[in-house]
Amino acid sequence: MRGKIATIITRLEFGGAQLHAIQLCRAFAREGYENILISGVRDYLDEEADRLPHTTHINVLSMVREINPIKDLIALVKIWRILKREKPLAVLTHSSKAGILGRWAAWMAGVPVRIHTVHGFGITPLQGKFTRAILLATEKFTSRITTYFLPVGNETLKKGQSWGIIRRKNYRVVYSGIDLQKFFSVKIDRERKLKELGADPSLPVVGTVACFKPQKAPRDFVKMAAEVLRQTPAQFMVVGEGTLKKEAEELAEKLGIRDKIRFLGWRNDVEEVVATFDVFVLTSLWEGLPRVIPEAMAEGKPVVASAVDGNREAVLDGITGFLVPPGEPGAFAERVVQLLRDRELREKMGKEGRKRAEIFSVEKMENAYIELLKELIP
Repeated sequence: MRGKIATIITRLEFGGAQLHAIQLCRAFAREGYENILISGVRDYLDEEADRLPHTTHINVLSMVREINPIKDLIALVKIWRILKREKPLAVLTHSSKAGILGRWAAWMAGVPVRIHTVHGFGITPLQGKFTRAILLATEKFTSRITTYFLPVGNETLKKGQSWGIIRRKNYRVVYSGIDLQKFFSVKIDRERKLKELGADPSLPVVGTVACFKPQKAPRDFVKMAAEVLRQTPAQFMVVGEGTLKKEAEELAEKLGIRDKIRFLGWRNDVEEVVATFDVFVLTSLWEGLPRVIPEAMAEGKPVVASAVDGNREAVLDGITGFLVPPGEPGAFAERVVQLLRDRELREKMGKEGRKRAEIFSVEKMENAYIELLKELIP
């Protein structure tokens, strides 16, 4: 083996940053590196992580997403001890909490290369001014010990630069890569699949894939669905889990549309479920660059997404789909109804989306990381 690479991520829930990290561990193993993968409380993708080739997966249970000074300190010390013992050539961090704790633990352990992939910043519009100020100061301070930044999109880079977090020339944009062939080649019996999902094959499908958390605004999706149903027949699917799922289900019940929305949870056949969609929707309030958009485009689905951060980079407004103001379910509904009523437009945008998806290939992502490691490792 060529040496060890440590990857640190807060939690292996089912999400873009998590799949990104797991894909990289596979690529590093193929390149001849031994992986040390450190994550927090066990979640959906942990079993997959346990089976990764040439990878030692370690759970640091004190590493949690919420700010908790005692647990954060314990996690910092535990990660430092692991890195001190394993002596990796480089540490790559993903997600905000792991990004802070992992880079400082690596610095304390004398790891010479500390790379942070910026999937997005932990500084969000829902936080108070004081919290935002503390988090921004922490990110700026941590940037001083960061060897290299890899933002997942140009919008994310611009935000990091405007906030003074990414200040030097130690960065390059690397899109989060997807296995395009997996999505290009999906073939299903749509009617049979819809029946399997408990859906009506005679109705168009509007769907999303997202965690039920504030960032993804699941209530807005439900409100959008209610507005669409006032104008045209349709049904809706949501693939995902999270703390706001019950709240979203209760809202659907309150609005009288519970029988029109299938809450499917996380599934191992996401690409087949998305293949049944006529329109893909993402109602996020903020984003880095969500993998689900290029995945949906690779399957030829027109996308209606909020005009925030990486969504603006992934979706070509009016060409591969539509961008609408975040937090406005009515605006989402207007574009969804337009697409449901215009099959020719759906097909045209779907074809353009398949072309657009090609820039998000997993091969490009893996090659970029491996080239950077070769440049930075002494």
